Amino acid sequence: MFLHQFTYRAKTYLRNRSLLFWNAAFPLILMAILGVVLLPLGSEEGPDLNLPIAVIDNEYWQENTALRETITELSGTGDNPGLFATTVTDQDEAYLLLERGDVDGVIIPDAGNRLTLRVMHAGLSQTIIYSFTNQFTQISASITELAMANPQRTPDIMNALADYNSDDYFARDTWADRGNPYASFFFAVMGMALLYNMTFAIYEMNQLLGNQSPQGARLHISPAKRSRMLAASILICFIMQYAISWIMVLFMDLVLGLRMLEFAGELAVILLAATLCSIGLGMVIGIGIKAPGDTKISMAISFSTLMAFLAGMMSSQIRYLIIRNVPFLARLNPAELLTDSLFSIYFFDNPARVIRNSIQFLVYAFVLFVIAGLLLRRQKYESV
Repeated sequence: MFLHQFTYRAKTYLRNRSLLFWNAAFPLILMAILGVVLLPLGSEEGPDLNLPIAVIDNEYWQENTALRETITELSGTGDNPGLFATTVTDQDEAYLLLERGDVDGVIIPDAGNRLTLRVMHAGLSQTIIYSFTNQFTQISASITELAMANPQRTPDIMNALADYNSDDYFARDTWADRGNPYASFFFAVMGMALLYNMTFAIYEMNQLLGNQSPQGARLHISPAKRSRMLAASILICFIMQYAISWIMVLFMDLVLGLRMLEFAGELAVILLAATLCSIGLGMVIGIGIKAPGDTKISMAISFSTLMAFLAGMMSSQIRYLIIRNVPFLARLNPAELLTDSLFSIYFFDNPARVIRNSIQFLVYAFVLFVIAGLLLRRQKYESV
């Protein structure tokens, strides 16, 4: 009977195109798109430099010695191009160059060491220029704040900045040479896919419960033992989710070239624990929420996307802000736990962190399975 139930559930999944698309095909498509866009940026050669920019020659440009020296240093020389190819001109000429497409952006010096950037469209070059203007403005604001808080130490601050050399204070960390720096985006997609997979368990609970679907009502009055049906459902959920996770790992390794199979042992542990957590969460949602199956699946997908967003799928800065400002929220987020584990083994070869996160996943799974069991025991139906 158990084998029959297991085979039946497996055939049902393989025929459910909607579940297979959202849980298997969609994450792979998203990874492929991100790979086309991001992976070339993380290559050793990096993006083309010597970006054409225009700087407006106004009174603030003339007064801001630090800005002039920084722009000059970043512009390089003829045979040794730097980050920027800079044209210093008046406002009318700068805007004309921008409209003709001769420059990628126009930097406007303003009062208080602030910089304003004008662009015609968004792109990689504009993002790089914006990063420079943003960092320069933030550093200038920090110096001003320090000088106002400790006026007597202003000369010391300026001398420290003048003598500062990043090579004297920072060494290139080995993680920078381990792989592509944009790999964290793919790890966040893995976290999203992990939570998407709880829709398998939600679907199973809808098929088993007598008040959720006609099939559940028929199964409830059948002579088959509910414990065997539940065990078959949990097993097929685990196999499907675990297989999809490894398909994504193989895709990242063989297609995207992220060398994930080097950490197969650690991945086996963390993916197993994360899969059990996902199944438990799906069971609790499927049993505890009284709503149509499609509504519960939509809720699960929305929740998964939000957790992946907080784990840095759209912007790595969001992840760092959450970790720094709301660390307990980061520790509660299953997508962040998986992202953190993959990040740790990929860049830092830190299996201890993977073990810690795996234990947390298993604790989550145990609590969720207990809750699901209690909810199942409370399920009662009127006799017909």
